[in-house]
Amino acid sequence: MAIEILLIGVIVLAALAIILLLFFFKKPYVWQKRIEGDKTIFSFEARKDIKMIELQVKHENFSFKRQNIKKGEKVEFVYKASMEPATLLIEEDGRMKTYEV
Repeated sequence: MAIEILLIGVIVLAALAIILLLFFFKKPYVWQKRIEGDKTIFSFEARKDIKMIELQVKHENFSFKRQNIKKGEKVEFVYKASMEPATLLIEEDGRMKTYEV
């Protein structure tokens, strides 16, 4: 009887630990890049407040910039269709992160 209770306690504790890890390591934003016809659509959704994002499209030599994106807000940038990667700069909590998208 005591072993079953101990086993149930260990399982519950492990499940709680997994849920907490998933909660703490969830990205504060998601993005998607897709091509529709003759245009590329880059979508960015903030899961928490983001100070600034900038999408630099190197092959077209221009960039999009948006500041003070609120939690739950979705931003879309549309430009000429291309498979070339762009650079995404994100400033959150005073830190800059760079991604090739």
